[in-house]
Amino acid sequence: MPALAANDIASTIAQDARLWQVSRTLRLEGDEVHSISQTARNGDIQSLIARQDEFVADLLSRLLVASSESAAASASVPNPSHVAPSPPLSSDYNADDRDDLRVARHAWDALKAYSDSLEERVKVIDEERKQALKIVAEQEDTIAQLRLNVKERAPAHSPILVPPVSCIDNGNGERARDIAALISDSTRLSFVIVFLDLTSAPFSDALISQGKTGGLQAASQLRFRTAIGVDQSTISNEEGKETQIIIFAYYDKTSLASMLLKFLSVDPQCRVITSGATFDEFCMAFNSAELTSLVDIGRAPVESKTGPMLMLLGSLKPLKRIYMIGVHPDAVVSTCPSLCPGGDRPRNEVITSKLVAVNFLEDEEHISALEFVGWRTITFQRLFSHRIVDTSCWKQWASTPYEEEEQDLYDYDNSHQDDADSSQGEWSPVFSRISSKAHSPKAPSAAAKWRRINPAVPGTRFRDEKKAGLNPGMRPLDTNRGFLQQNPQICVFHYLSGNGCTARGTCGRAHDYDLNSRQIKHLREDVARHPCKELRNTGRCTWAETNSGTKCMYSHVRASSRNHRVP
Repeated sequence: MPALAANDIASTIAQDARLWQVSRTLRLEGDEVHSISQTARNGDIQSLIARQDEFVADLLSRLLVASSESAAASASVPNPSHVAPSPPLSSDYNADDRDDLRVARHAWDALKAYSDSLEERVKVIDEERKQALKIVAEQEDTIAQLRLNVKERAPAHSPILVPPVSCIDNGNGERARDIAALISDSTRLSFVIVFLDLTSAPFSDALISQGKTGGLQAASQLRFRTAIGVDQSTISNEEGKETQIIIFAYYDKTSLASMLLKFLSVDPQCRVITSGATFDEFCMAFNSAELTSLVDIGRAPVESKTGPMLMLLGSLKPLKRIYMIGVHPDAVVSTCPSLCPGGDRPRNEVITSKLVAVNFLEDEEHISALEFVGWRTITFQRLFSHRIVDTSCWKQWASTPYEEEEQDLYDYDNSHQDDADSSQGEWSPVFSRISSKAHSPKAPSAAAKWRRINPAVPGTRFRDEKKAGLNPGMRPLDTNRGFLQQNPQICVFHYLSGNGCTARGTCGRAHDYDLNSRQIKHLREDVARHPCKELRNTGRCTWAETNSGTKCMYSHVRASSRNHRVP
């Protein structure tokens, strides 16, 4: 029995020693876990997980060995009921053993809690990664679809080719003087360009309110109206080749959408759209049309976008017309240095001759003002809205008469007067000269100086119709001469008199000049600068008596003043 008791005591001591050694190991491992946790917060999370798994595996293996040894020792020990109790260990040993076991338990609990938190973080990271991959896949599908749409809308054999970047000067967006870098004009089909300011000239309420359907119809109707205008202008083109129509539209989405929604709050019965989604669908459908581009430029002026494109493409031979809707041609010209007064005059005539101002308001006064300053005009009926258009910005481009020198005197050469026209006011056009009398007139503006270099010459702001292929068989105007200096001379009675030329069979002046309404206005202004010769010679003008009471086309102010000075 004493030997058995001694064995029990020895086994107990050995077991306690092993437990004490395990607690020491756990304390050291706990310190290592603490250092690992500090490193993991700033390092790679995957490395931390690997080290934690390794530590747990090692700890479990040690506990398994300890438990197996303990089980083997307990199996060799007899029933405790038949064994005398062992004497208690010293108090110092028991206290140290309990402290080590308590520290080991706390370390194990902390390790388990931290392991659980790491697993949760890994799950969150995996979920975020899956969401990111899903978003990337959706974006790749969207990009692929957009590339496919662009490829379908602009095939490689498209006749409208974009010039290389080397063809643009620095800073102002004007086309380079050396046009050799551009693609040969002979390899491209003819085309026209439509510049549309959708903010100033929105489509009709009926089209916008239909959303997607209205956007497609708006693009189709605009292209159809433009094609009609192209056909009416009889632009020469090769047989069997259709003229391409390219639409560049700009708008301020925020201001235009808010303006359309404003009508809903003011009068629900007169609503245009009920939500911004309807307007978005309209814009997307309009932009999806063939050879159509709609760009949101915010509050930037449209002229800053159309001006550089006008200088880049305006002088190309395949470009036949440039239709401008919602933007004043003078505003666009003002943004192009070489189109302003004092710039490149030949380029001015070539480019501005292609400009066509669209009368989207269907207002006769509006179109007359445009024609008066020398622009081609065309009207698109019932296509644009009238009630939400603000035309206040057009007032700065209203036509103003150009300045004249003071004390201008006119001489007349009677050798140019035909006997057949003696009964029609005795008109005798001659070259005018400026008086040598000293005076100090008001300094004219740059535009006035430019107009006065060659007043009322259609080539200054408007290329003559004959060169554009209009009215075949009519006599073209000489753009280097004024209306009253043409060769042969223009019969002003044929164009300005209500009765026409009464001596048509014997009249020595031309009656077949190709003049439109705007040019006739300029001709009337030039004639009105000359004093009435009949009033000067006889002191009495019979124009009203012979022309159904209409006012004489000549000036009576200077003729009467000169008549009083003649003795």
